[in-house]
This record gives sequence, structure tokens and C-alpha cells, in this order.
Amino acid sequence: MSSTRLLLPSIITSGIVGYQCLISMPLMVGALVDHRGFTFKTVGIVGSLELLGMAVATICISPVIHKMDIARLGLVCAVILAGMQFMSAFQFLPQTFYLERSITGLAAGIQTGIMASIIARSTSPERLTALAILGVAFLGGVLNIIMPHIISQTGVAGGYSSLAVLTLMSLTGYFKFPPRVDGSDKEPSPFRAKFLLLASFAFIFGLVSSGMWAFTERMGVAIGMYVTDVGYLLGVGTFFGLIGAGLAAVLGNKFGSALPIIIATSILTLCGLVIPQVSSVPYFIVLFLIFRFAQNFNDPFVVGLVARNDGQGRLIALNTGFGLLGSAFGPLTAGLIVGNEQNFEKLGWLYFILTSTAFILFFNFIKYIKKLEN
Repeated sequence: MSSTRLLLPSIITSGIVGYQCLISMPLMVGALVDHRGFTFKTVGIVGSLELLGMAVATICISPVIHKMDIARLGLVCAVILAGMQFMSAFQFLPQTFYLERSITGLAAGIQTGIMASIIARSTSPERLTALAILGVAFLGGVLNIIMPHIISQTGVAGGYSSLAVLTLMSLTGYFKFPPRVDGSDKEPSPFRAKFLLLASFAFIFGLVSSGMWAFTERMGVAIGMYVTDVGYLLGVGTFFGLIGAGLAAVLGNKFGSALPIIIATSILTLCGLVIPQVSSVPYFIVLFLIFRFAQNFNDPFVVGLVARNDGQGRLIALNTGFGLLGSAFGPLTAGLIVGNEQNFEKLGWLYFILTSTAFILFFNFIKYIKKLEN
């Protein structure tokens, strides 16, 4: 087992590289629509290809991640990812562009598998996850404030080039990685039989969350916000997410995982229903900020619940993979529902129905865990 302090630099490095596509997705979706003439359905396909690549890579690498030199693996994938971002910046052929975004997703997915492996071996997985979210979210906030100005001046090319430069700047972090993360002495998970419930929860939440996130910029523009203003909101929302993750880091495992997850999931369900239906800019801003707070407060407890019962990172990587698999279909599903007429109300109801279903699945999963503990 390793301390949080020793593992934090490596997990933040892999998080910055692995989640940059997800962090920048709302702005890049808007950029592709405004500067390259993509339709909502087309950008939905782009977002889904990226996330599908992430999901496939994370799930496929999960059985063997604990045996690999994660420093070398992470470094190679980061270089590939940077190359794909540069190529996407200047690529106009749709088929080649789709291929580049798919490869980008695969490289990013391996990074998330590496993160899962590191978290599972921590003495305090909730705190390590929360601190990793703090680091990545801080960068995301800065990115979402700066990128709208870059995109407005240089278009899609500037957006993807910025992400490539960010990846290259992160390469030095891999030289501080432990070649092998110790901690394989923990017992295998006792709840493999009920993993289907957890996987279903992760898949559904991934689907609705990424669908909502991908079209946040368009929802803001539809009610009268400027693109740069939405960029500022995304940045401020990221900092509200920092507060949520910070609170989770402070709480750690003091109240267990079940109660914080139930509270946060309830807030997310209600906000997800209302946000696409509001026409008032102030209400939209307030609800979005609450949504981001609850989202980043919730994630460390879900990850911690799995990690405390998974010593080698395989289960947590699979859980992350199923969440990403759901996320892969989120932008496409949302794009089909919203359509070119921009009917965002339907998206809100889809979010409400599916998150309510996920809540029921996770409640049953928690009951099973409590049985094991007793």
C-alpha cells in the first residue's frame, strides 16, 4: 500500500492527459459546429467515438494493468495522444478525422486505466480520488476560460493544438511514476457477483452525464448567452467542482460512501431535469454550478467504495470502463434527441428517467455491500 502523497503526482499526470477530451468536449463541440459546419448529429458521433475509444481501452486493459510498467505505458500513450490532437487540428476529411478521434480516445482510455490501478492501491482511495479531481478540475477551469478566446481567433485548429501542447507539457510527469504500484496484497473484491448492478449504474450515469455535458455550451447559447460567457461559466463550474471534490477529500470515509452518494445522486437527478428546461440565464447558471458541485462530490465516494474492495485495480478499471462506455453513447444519444430543432427539454426528461433508474440500481448495490459488512 502507498500513501496519498506518493501517488498524487502520478495520478494527476495521467488524469490531465486522460480526461482532457472530456473536459474540453463542450467547447470543441461548439467549435466544430461554428467553424467546420458540423451538424449536432455529426458532433455527437465525434464525441461518442472519443468516449467509445476510452471505454474500450479501459475495459480491455483492466485485466492486465497491475502487471504492466505504467510509467512507460503512460508516456507512450501520451505521445500518441498529442500526435492525434495535432493531426485533428488540421484534418478536414471526415473519415480520417473520425479515425483520429477514435485513436485519441483509445490512448486516453489507457490513461484512465492507469489511474484506476493507482487509486486501488492507495491507503485512502476516497481522498486520493478527490485530490486527483481537484488537480484535474483546476486545470480544466483554466482551460475552459482560455480556450474560447483561442477558438474564437484560430477556430478548431487552435483548440486541438492547445490540447496537444498541454499533453506535451505533461510528459515530464511520467518520469516521477512508480514503475510498479505496490499494494497487490489486498484481497480480491467480495462483490463480483453483484458487479452487474454497479456496471449498470456506471453505464447509465456515464451516458446521461456526457450527453448533458456535451451540449452545455449549446444550451447556454440557446437562452441568449455568448459563447465566451458559456466558456467562463464552464470554468467557474469547474471551480465549483473543486469545492465539491475538496469537501469529499476532507470527509474521506467519515460517513461511509452510501450516504454521500445518495445525497449527491438525488441533487444531480433534479438538476439534470431542470437545467435543459430553464429559459432564464441566472437560473441556468445557478443550477449548472450546483450540478458541477454535486458531480465532483459524488465521484470520489463511488470510486472509493469500489477501490476499498479491489486490491489490484481490475474492478475499479472495469467500473470506470463501463462509465466511459455509457459516456461514449451520451453525445450521440443527446444529439439524436435534441435534433437540429434544439429541443433540449427532451434531454432533461431523458436524464431524469435514466438517473432515477441508476439510483435504484445503486441502492440495491449498497444494500448488498451492507449485507457483506454485517
